[in-house]
Amino acid sequence: MISMQEIQVSVLIIGSLYWHASKLRREWRKEHLSLEAKKHVKVPIRYGRRSKGWGNTYTMVYSMNLVRENQFGQAALVPYKEPVKTFGNLLERAKGLWAVESNKKHSAHVSADNGWGRIALLENPHYPLPDNYRSSWTKHISDEVGYSKVKSGVGEEKAVDESGFLRIPWPESKDSSDLMVNALLTAVTNPTTNINGEYPSSKEIAEAWKQSNNKQFADYFRKNRIHEITTFQDNDIQNWL
Repeated sequence: MISMQEIQVSVLIIGSLYWHASKLRREWRKEHLSLEAKKHVKVPIRYGRRSKGWGNTYTMVYSMNLVRENQFGQAALVPYKEPVKTFGNLLERAKGLWAVESNKKHSAHVSADNGWGRIALLENPHYPLPDNYRSSWTKHISDEVGYSKVKSGVGEEKAVDESGFLRIPWPESKDSSDLMVNALLTAVTNPTTNINGEYPSSKEIAEAWKQSNNKQFADYFRKNRIHEITTFQDNDIQNWL
């Protein structure tokens, strides 16, 4: 049974934070995460964000439409080495996660001022957070300028609610084992949709990588697959590549 004097938190990773070889990310993983205890879990993700850091090709986003359509992919869930004993501990981990997501050593925030992304919490319905953690998190994110600038596809519910919590269902583990943590921290970025608010097709995603100056960035797709971070689109994308 999880003690309510402290909470157990893991990181839900849907992209290169799990495998990227930059010094910053390698050191963050080594210092904070128990990689040997990682699990693969079912989540509603797709390729949908144009990223300048990846040659203006597509990286992964959460998509609430996929929940309705029952089109789930797979992400990595990795525990922190130490439990969280205070809300201050939790906030520092969220800031640390946002820092590496933003390719910075440190961050005073858990979101971007211009709203391109933020850190969200996902609460375990079976082992809920203590009330003070929940209310403190919501108060903190309300003071960040860009946090609430969450975008979504046409006709789609935003992936993060006004309280700073991810709306997706609690993930199911690949091996059907119970996820004995109170909450997950994860980076949620805004999608890049077309003029009609639609997500890119598998062909458009592949074509972005096939451009001569972007071929190197297809490693984002290939390495996600090697590390079993996948989407419902993967086979189609591979065929177009």
